[in-house]
Amino acid sequence: MEDAAGRMPRWNEPSSAGRHTGCHGAAVSVRSAQAGLLFAEEKWTLRILNAVLWKPMGFNQLCRFLVGISPNTLARRLDRLETMGLVDRRVLSTTPPATRYSATAVLRELRPILDGLASWGAAHARTAPEEDRTA
Repeated sequence: MEDAAGRMPRWNEPSSAGRHTGCHGAAVSVRSAQAGLLFAEEKWTLRILNAVLWKPMGFNQLCRFLVGISPNTLARRLDRLETMGLVDRRVLSTTPPATRYSATAVLRELRPILDGLASWGAAHARTAPEEDRTA
């Protein structure tokens, strides 16, 4: 897709329609991509998503699995992920009541993207990422 000057627009340049054009001509909203990256950068988010993609888990099981996360941080992240439609929360009718968190269809749809991001990071990362982004 060439512009009026006959040159190929860069992926982050607006097209004539006001949207950004991807490297293969697909419309891409840079603002949306940036929001997704900022969300993923939030500490613990990708680890929580990975855990519930692996298997459904209860709150305490997630706390043990995600070594170092505080219960308050886990609760806030799970609430946000549930609101975003990525994690399903089920209260089981047991004594005492138990809560089970699992991946939604939306999160399972996101899995290939997360896998691709992990593969890209493994191939191109030169140093370990900084752990203390946002608590």
